[in-house]
Amino acid sequence: ARPVLFAVGVGLWAASTAYSAYDRYFNQDQSGWQALLGGAADATGISGIYAGITGRDLVMQHHLSLTPAQQRQMLTEGSIQAGGSGLLLYGGVRSFLRGRAPAAGEYLSEVDKELLGRLRQGIDVEVPPGTTGIRTSMSDLTLVSNNEVALLRLTGGRRVLRMGGPTSVKLGPEVQRVIAHTHPSGRLQFSKNDIAALRKLGQRSSVIIDPRADIGVRLPVPSAPPVGTL
Repeated sequence: ARPVLFAVGVGLWAASTAYSAYDRYFNQDQSGWQALLGGAADATGISGIYAGITGRDLVMQHHLSLTPAQQRQMLTEGSIQAGGSGLLLYGGVRSFLRGRAPAAGEYLSEVDKELLGRLRQGIDVEVPPGTTGIRTSMSDLTLVSNNEVALLRLTGGRRVLRMGGPTSVKLGPEVQRVIAHTHPSGRLQFSKNDIAALRKLGQRSSVIIDPRADIGVRLPVPSAPPVGTL
């Protein structure tokens, strides 16, 4: 969804740039480069900020004869527009990074890098109740390792993160519940092994996380077919 929204936003920004450049070129007698530069500045809000501060047009540098109230209005509107453009760019870059295979350590904070090292050694990492950002951490850890990461509840109520391989996480008798796990492929469906393991634990549902989109979906565990049927 985010790449689609980014594409729509870029399309609107390009259309706004083109319209402003057209007006500057044909109605304000600006050169091609001036019109293009001014159109881009208009679309991103930079022109409004500059005019609000200086009272001049950014490209032509002529006075716009603005009142103080008009300058304040242009500064406010330009700042809002520039903020929206910045968010659009940030969302697009993040969507691009989420959609490609990352290099080792990319996206990870220093804390997550430490988690990655422990998980790769087969060490469970405890997750206290109330801990936030677990889904995103699981997504990032999966993206850099290409391995499944599961949030498990163990005997005694402890919650831990455990890393497996590209298609599975090893569950022992100490595991009471699979709260959530990632699929490196992004496939938001239970595999046959998932279903078998969840049925064995007596679970009716569990969460699958698509690490590339950083979303989690709770799915029901399919019931076992009656004995003797195909």
